[in-house]
Amino acid sequence: MTTDIERHVPTTATAPITGEVYDLTDTDQAAALSSWCSSVWGQLRTAKDLADAALRGRMLAGLVTSLQTENHEVTTGAGRAEYGADAMHDELMTLAEDPANGIDPAAVEALFVVERRVVDGRELNKLAGRHTLIGQVVAKHTKRGPGAIKVKRRPAAQAPAPVTPQYIRDEAAQITRESDDAAARGI
Repeated sequence: MTTDIERHVPTTATAPITGEVYDLTDTDQAAALSSWCSSVWGQLRTAKDLADAALRGRMLAGLVTSLQTENHEVTTGAGRAEYGADAMHDELMTLAEDPANGIDPAAVEALFVVERRVVDGRELNKLAGRHTLIGQVVAKHTKRGPGAIKVKRRPAAQAPAPVTPQYIRDEAAQITRESDDAAARGI
């Protein structure tokens, strides 16, 4: 008996890169395609990580957050903030002891929990933006991890869509016709 899900799943799939056609009605072939895709995905992730590291290194060496080539524009995000919460808390509390600094100890305590982690980075940054001393302490005790690398093709350098060879399209069409014929005959 055919389920609704099976009726909506194509009977064949073409593997990216190789163009090999897999029969999805054959469990072994479907599993092989899934396994192959997982393997390729891992290889692509590794290659992307290496390329991103090289780009990040070039940007760090030039102290820039973007690079432009003839064909690409490369930018990097700010990365995730890693706060030195213990040192930041202690320094802010020391500053709060002097009323002339205008720092409310209760406001500082509200930003940190017992294990001394920043509860709300956005609020901390807002407070830092309103008070110079707090801003200096926050900047001193905040590190940022690497941001995501984004590469955009420039419009003039758009790569053409990959072309599936005609013999593969013919083979896939033949498999689809055979599958549809078999389904029509009730096989």
